Amino acid sequence: MNASTLMRKTILATAGHAEVERRVRANRLLRTLAPRFVAEETIDDAPAAPLRLRDAELAVTLDHLRERGDS
Repeated sequence: MNASTLMRKTILATAGHAEVERRVRANRLLRTLAPRFVAEETIDDAPAAPLRLRDAELAVTLDHLRERGDS
C-alpha cells in the first residue's frame, strides 16, 4: 500500500466520526479553511452556492465526489 492510498483510507475512515467532526469544528484554523473547499454542509443547501458565485460574476465548476458509499 502506498502513502497516498494509506492517507486516503485514513481520511475516509475518520470522516464519518462525530468526535472528529466536533474537533474540526472547534479548530479555528480548520473552520477558516473549510469553506474554500466545501460550499455547503447539506445537500439541500448545496444548489444555492454556485448561484451566489454566478451572481458575483465568478466562474463555477461543480464536481460530484462520492468517496463514501452512504453519502
